[in-house]
Amino acid sequence: LDEVGDLPLSAQPLLLRLVEFGTYHRLGDPNPTLADVRVVAATHVDLSAAVDFQQFRPDLLARLEADGHVIRLPPLRDRREDLPDWVDHFAAEAGGVRPVEAGFLEALALHRWPTNLRGLAGAVRHALAEDPERLTARALPSAVRRSRAAARKRAVSSEPADVTESSLRRVLDTAASYAEAARTLGLSRDQLLRLRRKHGLVE
Repeated sequence: LDEVGDLPLSAQPLLLRLVEFGTYHRLGDPNPTLADVRVVAATHVDLSAAVDFQQFRPDLLARLEADGHVIRLPPLRDRREDLPDWVDHFAAEAGGVRPVEAGFLEALALHRWPTNLRGLAGAVRHALAEDPERLTARALPSAVRRSRAAARKRAVSSEPADVTESSLRRVLDTAASYAEAARTLGLSRDQLLRLRRKHGLVE
């Protein structure tokens, strides 16, 4: 059962009956039918929180947890080291391994992947549709490319401004504190420290 956390409250008693007693009702049949099944349920929802908000039955949650093993898997954005293996897997599903450019994996690593593996599988298929010969960053969906561009922009903006050593020395000599020097140069304290290190002005 995929996304069991999205099951409507009205349908949850039906699943509870199946898990609890191993029975269900066929459509139009008043007699219960026995079902010898194992239930494997997955969800992106925090079911304990859903119980607190009365969006998921506590007895159903207790039953699902009591009858098996609970495996908590972090979201894909917290398992970026897995990306190359999944890319190979989805590319193989599409007909074989392709050369992968470094920028392709960089772009994947900078994306948040709100839909986890579904989103990654779609991105790989999209890239292969754009370029069947190799996996390139420019062939990725626009949302993934925007994540990479935004990350690069943040990285550039975090670098110290282009301040010469002489002007930096002059400001440091006249400022009453490093905080004042940073304000004068329009930098953050961290940027000022990087500039001082760059020009060998760290005491």
